[in-house]
Amino acid sequence: MPCLRAYARSLERSALFTVVECVKKKRRVTSIVYDMSTAHIYDLQAMVLASSTAANTTTKPTTLAMDFSYTDKKSQSWSNSVSFTTGIGFEFTGGVPLVESATVKLSTEISASTEWGNTLETETRVGSTYNVLVDPGEQVSIDLMATRGKCTVQFSYTQEDLLTSGQTVSYSRKD
Repeated sequence: MPCLRAYARSLERSALFTVVECVKKKRRVTSIVYDMSTAHIYDLQAMVLASSTAANTTTKPTTLAMDFSYTDKKSQSWSNSVSFTTGIGFEFTGGVPLVESATVKLSTEISASTEWGNTLETETRVGSTYNVLVDPGEQVSIDLMATRGKCTVQFSYTQEDLLTSGQTVSYSRKD
C-alpha cells in the first residue's frame, strides 16, 4: 500500500531557504490617503476621566472653581498586507485617524518613525477649570466623562525603499 512518508530524521539542508529583503532598513511612507468611507469604530467604553468635589461652607451662594486634570492617551498601530516586512522601520509625515465625537477625523499632521505592527503611543496631561454656583451649606460633585474607542481605516500610500545597492525604489500600496 503506497503512502507518503518522510525518511529524514531532521530537516534536510537542501530544504532550507532564507528570505531576504534588500532594504537598508530605510523606508519612507509618503502620500498617505485614508479611505474614510471604510472607517470602522469599535470597542467604545464610557469612562470617568476625572472627578472633583466642591463644598460651600459660607452662608451665601458662592461660585467655586472645580479643577480637573487627566491624561489624554492616544495610540496608533500600523499594519500592512505585505508579508516579510517585520523589522523594517519606516518614516512618515501625515495626519492620523482619531475617534472624536463618535466619528473618525484626521488629526493634525505628525512625523514619526516606527515599524509595521508597532504601536505609537502619546500621552498629554490636560487640565481645565469649571466654575459652578453652589448654594450655602451644599456640596457639588462632578465627574468628567469621556468615551474611549478604536477605529480602523483603510489607506493607500507610496512606499520608498532604499536598497542595499543604493537605489531607491517606489511602490504604490493599498492596505
